[in-house]
Amino acid sequence: MHRSMLLLLTCSLTVWHAASSKGAEPSATSSDGLPLVFHEDFEHGAEHWEPTDKNAWKIVASRHGSAYSQHQASKYTPPVRSPFNFALRKDATVGDFVLEADCLSTKPDYNHRDLCLVFGYQDASHFYYVHLGKKTDDHANQIFIVNGTPRTKISTKTTPGTNWDDLWHHVKIVRRVSDGRIDIFFDDMQRPVMQAVDKTFAWGRVGVGSFDDIGDWDDVVLYGTKVDRPAATSTSAAPAGEPTNAQEAAAKKAAEDAAVTTKYEALVATFSPERQAWQRTLQANLGTFYLPIHKRSLLAGRSSCWDFVEDDPKLPRVLLIGDSISGGYTLPTRRALAGVANVHKAPENCGPTANGLKKLDVWLDGGHWDVVHFNFGIHDRRTPLDAYSERLELIVNRLEKTGAKLIWATTAPIPAGTKDGPTMPAAIVERNEVAAKLMASHGIAVDDLYATLLPHASRVMKIDDVHPNGEGYELLGQQVAASIRKELASSTKTP
Repeated sequence: MHRSMLLLLTCSLTVWHAASSKGAEPSATSSDGLPLVFHEDFEHGAEHWEPTDKNAWKIVASRHGSAYSQHQASKYTPPVRSPFNFALRKDATVGDFVLEADCLSTKPDYNHRDLCLVFGYQDASHFYYVHLGKKTDDHANQIFIVNGTPRTKISTKTTPGTNWDDLWHHVKIVRRVSDGRIDIFFDDMQRPVMQAVDKTFAWGRVGVGSFDDIGDWDDVVLYGTKVDRPAATSTSAAPAGEPTNAQEAAAKKAAEDAAVTTKYEALVATFSPERQAWQRTLQANLGTFYLPIHKRSLLAGRSSCWDFVEDDPKLPRVLLIGDSISGGYTLPTRRALAGVANVHKAPENCGPTANGLKKLDVWLDGGHWDVVHFNFGIHDRRTPLDAYSERLELIVNRLEKTGAKLIWATTAPIPAGTKDGPTMPAAIVERNEVAAKLMASHGIAVDDLYATLLPHASRVMKIDDVHPNGEGYELLGQQVAASIRKELASSTKTP
């Protein structure tokens, strides 16, 4: 009997990626041997960032896709004289680190035209920042400390100024806590343009922005020693087993991560060659957020959307390519199609149409697919409609070349109370309408996940979260499985 294959491609939940390629993926460690903490290209939005004024920041189309733009002045008043406009990374507190980023000043030229990077951030009155200013003086183009008082220059070396123009530039900060080293690089990554030595803050968060101007940021990469935020100073002794300072916390966290990795690698070594190959694929694609989760799930014996699937050769193969929503209904779909199809999941949280254009061939993996079930929408909720339609059609054109039967899944509804604001539900409807016209023009079947979830939204969704609960994922899994069954039933290749 002919072995049919089914690709289920569903991407609905992070925020977009550009059709043209960005820079190369960063290495796993810096030249100083520090591990990669995160790589942020903003193709999936800015949910990991905390701006001083969220209304002053947005995702914009850029040279290679998307960038994080501080497009207007922040309505933020710092407690002491210091930058007004910046966004902090939420999930990374580090000791030693190397921070790199691409930046574009969008302010008309003047003597104090600037962008800034914040580091060692402990609270609004305690942090470092580097001011990359057009013309140097005691308050511009220097490294500063904010330590409960207005900013104070600490740089021992600088330049006459940062030569801002209307082009993208690359900046890097190297911080070493043990000797207080702070080196700033601009475009030339071999020679620092600014230097300072200060040991005041041994840990903190990082951020990007400007003092009081505007600009765009992209490809932010942080290497470093992650630490737990130390508890407030106390005269009592620390509980047994708890870290007493940032360096101990960093060492404890690094040891825990290393132990997990060692156990994971030992477990993978016992797998068949096919299962080992799947783990290598996951390692290359899951990224610094999902890969640690996957490792711990595998070690704990918990089933997940990225389980290895050993195919029954008599059944069609199903591959779910998607983000966290599709990941949530992968297991219900597998259960619903048990004995009907082999249900696989793509090796990443796929994101928006631009990322689809970049990674579609990776997801297809050179295989022959008979059905593709696909969606892009929630991660494109801020993508201009014309760009969304254009990218989606390119994806459809590529999928049609596979010879697969295609099913378009409408984007699930977004509640009005999410951090994106009350306009986002309408944005999803608009993108569903655009997609519906496109699919009709190509004769592609539609699986209406929006209509499936909407009548039950008050029960299966929180007002402030785009993710359904377990019941919601079960509903979606049943619906996805039904659409797949329908296409399989109409296929002459069905067993």
